[in-house]
Amino acid sequence: MAAVHRQFLEQLAARDASIGMSPDPLNVRVRELILATPALLTRTYAWSTRGTQLLAHELIAEADGERSSPDEAVARCAAMQIAAARTSLHDEIHRRRIKGEGVDEIYPTMVTLAQKVFGLVENGLGEYAVRR
Repeated sequence: MAAVHRQFLEQLAARDASIGMSPDPLNVRVRELILATPALLTRTYAWSTRGTQLLAHELIAEADGERSSPDEAVARCAAMQIAAARTSLHDEIHRRRIKGEGVDEIYPTMVTLAQKVFGLVENGLGEYAVRR
């Protein structure tokens, strides 16, 4: 988890276009095009699903687990949580960029948000949104 979190922070700092942090307005327009085009959206979903599967396989190996066993279900769950964390952060970057906020403006907030989001994945939902 720490490696994924660290990588995301590095991408933020580098203003990496792959996560929407490029200051070039074309970056936002490309994402809007993908979201508005069914064929591109389907392909993006398939690519994302494949990435999650590959991550699950790596997690199984790191945990000394076995494929085609209950270990694989646990690794898939972990991979899906990690992918969802990254997706939620990408979506927030995109939402703010569409509103006209610049990458330098959103950078500090995204660092803080990444800490919170990856913290939820790393530490579990525990007390998050518990009705009292």
